Amino acid sequence: MKKIRVSILMLLILLIFPLISAEVVSSADTRIAVLTFEGGNINWTRYNFKRSEILQGITEQITNDLVGTEGISVIERTRVEEVLTEQDFGLTGRVDNYSAAEIGRILGVEALILGTVNRMEISDKGGIQVGPLTLSAVVVDVEYTGRMVDTETAEILLSFTGVGSETDTGFSVSDLKGFSFGSSSFANSALGKSINVANEDFVNNFIENMPDPSEARGEIASLEGQVLELIGDRLVVNIGRADDLSKGQRGSLIKMVDVAGLDDPMTVPIGEVAVYHLEDNAAILDVIEAEELPKPGFIVRF
Repeated sequence: MKKIRVSILMLLILLIFPLISAEVVSSADTRIAVLTFEGGNINWTRYNFKRSEILQGITEQITNDLVGTEGISVIERTRVEEVLTEQDFGLTGRVDNYSAAEIGRILGVEALILGTVNRMEISDKGGIQVGPLTLSAVVVDVEYTGRMVDTETAEILLSFTGVGSETDTGFSVSDLKGFSFGSSSFANSALGKSINVANEDFVNNFIENMPDPSEARGEIASLEGQVLELIGDRLVVNIGRADDLSKGQRGSLIKMVDVAGLDDPMTVPIGEVAVYHLEDNAAILDVIEAEELPKPGFIVRF
């Protein structure tokens, strides 16, 4: 009887220990969530594409591709959508770094992945030689930019991209009109294939360069510049390509405030900016959002 009790005890230990070990390993993973991609300045109606369907589809594919990656734990899309709906974040348009940090804290994650589809160019290209035949073709180029945002500090831990390009012979631009994202016709089209390539590139670039948020805090070498001039609703700043700034990169717009009793002015984040155009030593920025009208002398930080 005693041997039976010992055997049962050993069996329970063998069954429970792997579960405990697995829990210990998973608790060390970086918990992340992927927010729904933004659409950028793309003419979605030109080909009767459903903007929300494509952006949701891209987000779901990238989320699924990240699941199972060693070292990270990914929150389910349904939970992310629940939080966005509950907090009305889905109704306020673009999500800045500070809103993203708040969403992340509610979700209980260490970092959020935010992505934007910056380019989705579709064009006809005639005269492609295939053996003795000359065929028409459709060419599709897709490009995303992404950023990994620390939910504790709202700092951008990583900026990265995903690109995809495909050519289909025997097709024209009009053949792509009205395709549904989930259909086999879409998946087998030049657009579907280029999106898949861009998704894979986006995920690989993230995985290969992903920092540990807890280690990266306080070690981020931020790039800082100053607003020199306003051109319409855009800002000219004194940092550019030579400073490793990249097109589409996002940063914070900061106001310096003098406070009585303090030797140095306080840095007060008032909005978010994105790089629109680059020169070697200067850049033009889009103001994504700002609590007040930007002025020369304000700081931008990437």
